[in-house]
Amino acid sequence: MNLMFRASWLAAVALLLTALAATVAASGQAAKLPRYKLQVGQELVYKREGEFNYEGGKFRDRATWHHWVVRTNKDGSWHLVIRHASVFSQGDAVNERETVTFAWCDLFPDGRLVENESFGFQMKPLTLLLRLPSDAEEAAKGWSAKDTRMDETYHYRLQAGTTPDQCVVEAKRESPMNEIYGFTFKDTLSFDTQRGFPDKIESENKQTYGFKGTGHATLKLEEVKTHDAAWTQAFAAEAERYFEAQTAYSKVTAKRDLAPADLKLALEKAAAGLKTAQADLKLAELQKQIETLLSEHEQFAKYYVEVAERRAAVLDKPAAEWSTVDLEGKPHALKDYRGKVVILDFWYRGCGWCVRAMPQMKQIATHFKDQPVAVIGMNTDRNEDDARFVIKKMGLNYTNLKAEGLPEKYKVQGFPTLLIIDQAGIVRDIHT
Repeated sequence: MNLMFRASWLAAVALLLTALAATVAASGQAAKLPRYKLQVGQELVYKREGEFNYEGGKFRDRATWHHWVVRTNKDGSWHLVIRHASVFSQGDAVNERETVTFAWCDLFPDGRLVENESFGFQMKPLTLLLRLPSDAEEAAKGWSAKDTRMDETYHYRLQAGTTPDQCVVEAKRESPMNEIYGFTFKDTLSFDTQRGFPDKIESENKQTYGFKGTGHATLKLEEVKTHDAAWTQAFAAEAERYFEAQTAYSKVTAKRDLAPADLKLALEKAAAGLKTAQADLKLAELQKQIETLLSEHEQFAKYYVEVAERRAAVLDKPAAEWSTVDLEGKPHALKDYRGKVVILDFWYRGCGWCVRAMPQMKQIATHFKDQPVAVIGMNTDRNEDDARFVIKKMGLNYTNLKAEGLPEKYKVQGFPTLLIIDQAGIVRDIHT
């Protein structure tokens, strides 16, 4: 770190801590750390503009965030409804499609956020709703927050420019994905301590694998609206009805243990539930969200049934035999593992979800280390160096084989796919 910058940063922290100490001396109470100060009926509107330049082109993104504060919970947190809308384009494309996601969360004054399934994989509230320091020691030394869904850790530090009225925080995101794909993420967040919410974020990111390049984005608070109690209560009820219907539908689409015919009937019933909810809703925006789900239903329902058909063709049947080699050239064949439970994990470096599953695979391998269970990674990378890189960086503690051409034997199309084969060589479960 540049010595002059470090000195200025330390001076800024010292000034903040002096101000906190003065507050303690004057009031005899605990230091007033930055805290969220939301009010029921508030609507916070943020807008983001970003660009990522890579070898041979660029990506652009625009996004808006709406945070509605709909109630105060008994535990002191606020219940928020969140709308995230994004438009993504490559190069000079003009045909842009907006992707809209609704979610909810409970947020505490110190920024603790209760995770739930409504976030899906597109929405990351922690990128905007930053965690705040728990005490003066954290404010001085730095603090962290974990996004367990995405396996990311946010590391926070106060920056130069922090005052009792404005808190400037640097956030760096770390995860196993960072080293695998050469990701770096750094945000500089400005938190208005008087009003009690963030008002600006400057983001920088870099990638050295795949699309190699750098990006920058700015997110600003555009507007703070205030809705009356009647509107807020009605909106909260509408949102609850939407999330109820959306959750019920998602649970059906996530089913992997139904026969194709049974799954088809369950999906038809789930779509009917969406139509009922759409008729119940009065808010046009939520009706539109249901309409989007219904418009995509036919395409996705067909895919889910096809997956179930492929699964049924393999499940409870003798596992297809194969022989291959590991990365050191040692031969392996399925028949070599007869008498053991065999877990096959099909993966490749470019599959982010494969990488996210690996810590769990390592836990399984450790747990069953001294038992008749074989955990085997089935790698399909054409470049052997990619496989070796992931195995080393993730510290994989189980055998990994060259499996190009082998997924087809089990009708594998999605990654990662996990197969469990029993001691007699019968496929007993498949999870994609």
